[in-house]
Amino acid sequence: MEHQIGLRFEDGATRFIQVRSGETLADASIRQGIRFPVDCREGACGTCRCQVESGDFDPGDCAEDALSAADAQLGWALGCQMRPRSHGVVHVPIDASACLHKPLELEVRVRSLQKRGPRMVSLTLEHPQLMAMRFLPGQYLRLWLPDGSASRAYSFSSLVREPGEVDLLVRLLPDGRMSQWLQHQAQAGESLKLQASFGSFYLRPARRPLLMLAGGTGLGPMLAMLELLAQNPDSAPACHLLLGLSDDQDVPVLSLLQTLRHRLPQLEVTLCVSDPASTQGLRGHLVQHLQPSMLREGDVDMYVCGPPMMVQALSDWMATAPCQPAGFYIERFTPGA
Repeated sequence: MEHQIGLRFEDGATRFIQVRSGETLADASIRQGIRFPVDCREGACGTCRCQVESGDFDPGDCAEDALSAADAQLGWALGCQMRPRSHGVVHVPIDASACLHKPLELEVRVRSLQKRGPRMVSLTLEHPQLMAMRFLPGQYLRLWLPDGSASRAYSFSSLVREPGEVDLLVRLLPDGRMSQWLQHQAQAGESLKLQASFGSFYLRPARRPLLMLAGGTGLGPMLAMLELLAQNPDSAPACHLLLGLSDDQDVPVLSLLQTLRHRLPQLEVTLCVSDPASTQGLRGHLVQHLQPSMLREGDVDMYVCGPPMMVQALSDWMATAPCQPAGFYIERFTPGA
């Protein structure tokens, strides 16, 4: 038996697929040429969140971090786990343009590595075909070690530049395989396999002020978003970026915002450092410095990218906030070690 499912994308586009009995929505979509936003395929990361608007389905197994019980009650499900039991319609919260093409695979070269303090590095990749790469600011790619033994997911931290270059902002972990390679072996000119692009976290049409919260390398996707806005600053809305760092060793990453602040005068940046011994103005965890007035009585789009602890603290804060943002988009990352 097959069930017809209408996939309604965020930009209004709709595509219909046939889902076989016992087949997941993500597998059926990919089988029919629609690259459903999916990563772990184990119900653990939440990348493939979608909302069932009509029809019956088996939700499958989902980790609480990826899909809360409250969201499940509202019809949210994970495409890699849910199995339709009837015809229906599913809202996929991403533009169709991000799903209706195959992932790009390239052997890119390392253009340069630049330290942003002892724990972060800007990695620039190059290849002429990157000029044809399709991604939405905020999305991510997968990058393999030279021997192909492991891959990691990194958000784009820039748009693609002539003649075919793009930046990533990477946190260096003490036991991370990619981190160890970047610190001790990586050299300009070395080749890596890249696959792109992925994810449902991306900049939507900016129709209202933006409130951005970034923890550490969560700044990366925000940089790409701000770069897009800076291409047409006269039509860009007010932007307030709150950046949370662990300690003063991470402060050099602020240099990545210098040009953007000049090109985008309406960008306001607030820095907060967790270490109580910091010499910066605001100390403590980022969410502690959120003010209800920043929500502009709900007339704001909120973008959040950071580690699970930061996202959970924000969820707790939002539960008692006087209003909710008109748009609320979250990317939670767990570093691979």
